[in-house]
Amino acid sequence: KIYLPPWRLPRTVAMASVVFRVNCQATRPGEAVFVVGSGEPLGNWNPVQAVKMSTSSDMFPVWSTPQLAMPTGRAIEYKFIVQREDKKGVQVRWESFNPNRSLDVPEPGTVLTATSAWDDLKSALMSGPQVLGAAPPSPAAPSAPWAAPPDVPAKAREVLSELTVEEALARHEKEEILLKMAEYGIDAAHSETLSACPLAVTIANREERRRDFSQSLF
Repeated sequence: KIYLPPWRLPRTVAMASVVFRVNCQATRPGEAVFVVGSGEPLGNWNPVQAVKMSTSSDMFPVWSTPQLAMPTGRAIEYKFIVQREDKKGVQVRWESFNPNRSLDVPEPGTVLTATSAWDDLKSALMSGPQVLGAAPPSPAAPSAPWAAPPDVPAKAREVLSELTVEEALARHEKEEILLKMAEYGIDAAHSETLSACPLAVTIANREERRRDFSQSLF
């Protein structure tokens, strides 16, 4: 048996996943977008070893890679290139800016999505990291129906019972605004107030009766 000291034993490298996406319309028929960069997963800056990105009629001009395994605890540099799909052409078009794009590989067992626009260094957007295999978040529970106070008339109670709490509060807020506008004599709000707010109808009728009574005194 061959004895190896501990410092020469192979180590298990912790891995995370990175997905690259880029918005690129610079391709011609027969060409594709690739991502190339530092480290073996990205081809060590060799266009022949670059990772091919894919798109579709529904997704174009967005190109993306599958989840690429990356060693954690280090930063990587990369760029997007355009070349022939089979990589046999001699012409490779690189993003023209310097320095290179870069990102920090996330924690083990997570996935990071790096989204960019072609030839625009400042456009990079990182989303995540998300835990691999994690269940999607549970959908929010439906909002409880609005509980109308006992003194609300039957017709209004019937309408309110069909609203959620958020909808009822939004309607109440709108009514408050319209009432304030009507009180200050803003004509544009008057008709809308009467149609949107039952309470305003009652107030309007009361004010009209009050004016008729005041005029009868003279």
